Amino acid sequence: MKYFLLSCLCVFSMCIKAQDVRFGLKAGVNFANASGYESNTASITSFHIGGIMEALYTEKWAIQPEIVYSQQGFDFETEDLKERYRFSYINIPIMVKYFMNKGIFLEAGPQIGYLNTAKLKRKANDDNEKINIKDAMRDNDLSLNLGVGFQTNSGWSLVGRYNWGLTNLVRKELDQNFKNSVFQISLGYFF
Repeated sequence: MKYFLLSCLCVFSMCIKAQDVRFGLKAGVNFANASGYESNTASITSFHIGGIMEALYTEKWAIQPEIVYSQQGFDFETEDLKERYRFSYINIPIMVKYFMNKGIFLEAGPQIGYLNTAKLKRKANDDNEKINIKDAMRDNDLSLNLGVGFQTNSGWSLVGRYNWGLTNLVRKELDQNFKNSVFQISLGYFF
């Protein structure tokens, strides 16, 4: 909770000096996987949806904080075992945007994610089980985001972004190590 409040305070202080501030919504598709787990993980397709704010400082530079609900995870399979890991996060990215020519922009920034749910579906032979694994997972996920997009004068935007997970998602006392790896395509609109 203290990280969330600190993030809100930082965003508020940055927006006070902005020339133009506007709000909007975004939604899109996630192609999520895990890095560092096993070599035979497979990506899943899920979604994200949330609110965005753009604080424009010059014609070229803006800061865009967001609050986004995101479903992530991965599949793991061997000959005898199938596992589906599903996570949901409340992510708070703070993106720095650089506008190039004709609405094209580059963006980069940190993201803190707060774990909402963590579930595992396991199928071994004829046995199926669903397990809540939230207690085994860390509550926070720190990521670095890089993206490119196009934004129209009327407020529409289309963005491709990669979330590179920096923290191990499993609690220290467990002998596993994996990080989120998510590619997102988003459609947004500023009011």
